[in-house]
Amino acid sequence: MFGIEEGINIVIRNPPYIRQERVKYKHELESYEVFDKKADIYTYFYEMGLRNLRADGVLSFITSSKFGRTQYGRHLRRFLALKSEIDYIIDFEDTHIFTAVANTWVVQLRKSSPDPKHKFFVLDSEHSHKLDYFQSELDLDGWAFLQDDLARIMKKINLIGTPLRDWE
Repeated sequence: MFGIEEGINIVIRNPPYIRQERVKYKHELESYEVFDKKADIYTYFYEMGLRNLRADGVLSFITSSKFGRTQYGRHLRRFLALKSEIDYIIDFEDTHIFTAVANTWVVQLRKSSPDPKHKFFVLDSEHSHKLDYFQSELDLDGWAFLQDDLARIMKKINLIGTPLRDWE
């Protein structure tokens, strides 16, 4: 189409936020690697966007950050961690920049197999904190981008505590 044979150079998008309960064609999404029956519709746009990029093409999305910490986001976290190189994430934390009450991330990545030594950075919404991470060290159970002192505290809590997901 339009003479594009090797993929697109860049995809910039604010995919729709549609809760999974309202998606009537879920069965058509089952072939996606990121499929989860509880996933919001925007998660599939990541896979579709990355699939349509040329090698080393850029994807830049502004979406809910919910996939970074939810069970339904596990497949998407794995997909992004293994099939792209993340350039950066801007974390708007509790600043709601749209009328939807959703915590928001801007995610920019490249269609490339990640180098084990590849680093990306996370900025807060006011650009006052920049944190560097090795992509190979991302936790597929959830992406939490904390400053070193908070990360140490969380690690201690996780070592001695029982995660909420394990409580009955």
